[in-house]
Amino acid sequence: MVDYVRRYTAPLSLLICVLIASVAFYRYYGQPVEQPILLNSRFKYFTKDPETNLTSPYLWEVVYYKGEGDRAYLRRDTVGEVPCLGMHVYQDGVNDTNVWATIHLKQMIGGKQLTRLFDSKIGVWVYPTFPYIYDKETENPENVFGIEINDGVHIIWFIFSDQPVEPYTLKSHHIIVVPTPLNEWSYRELDIKKVYEDQGWPVPEGISFIAILGATRSLKGEFAGFVREIVVKEQT
Repeated sequence: MVDYVRRYTAPLSLLICVLIASVAFYRYYGQPVEQPILLNSRFKYFTKDPETNLTSPYLWEVVYYKGEGDRAYLRRDTVGEVPCLGMHVYQDGVNDTNVWATIHLKQMIGGKQLTRLFDSKIGVWVYPTFPYIYDKETENPENVFGIEINDGVHIIWFIFSDQPVEPYTLKSHHIIVVPTPLNEWSYRELDIKKVYEDQGWPVPEGISFIAILGATRSLKGEFAGFVREIVVKEQT
């Protein structure tokens, strides 16, 4: 019981400390402190769901899509002596009702925070372990490790892979393969606003910012990707 209380009160205590510090700063300096656009973006703080016994980064929502024999989970990992978030999927290849086995780790962003995000560059430290594969005839993706931006109408996939694939669009789904070597840490920057402008899409009222990893049933096996940190570089 003590461990249960500690697990859930520690992140809450941290949040309270942040709020108190913000109020103190405002009173002392006479100006508000802007909340970070993405919270817990270094994945330092985790919580545990007592019903599923799975852990997830605090303040991030986790959604799993998978068949009965598939597996998908998140955990704290250390890769190349670097603490990080590990995203792991096993696709069993069975022809069930779920074509994909995926992990979606997301935060909702809207209003002023979205304006700030669109005026920023997004830096991501990533460690991909498998190449991007897609159907050469239909161009449909067969696997993914990257960042998804989803406004409910349009979707962007920034995929981290060593494969030289030109950007392309499937209906309202725009896919950009960001050249990234496998099995080593790399820093990559993403420009969400530029993609919207290039595609002629209107700026949305809100988006889901998603770290995504998964594979279709045509690719049986283990898939893993690692994220150290997501950095929002606001323009000054």
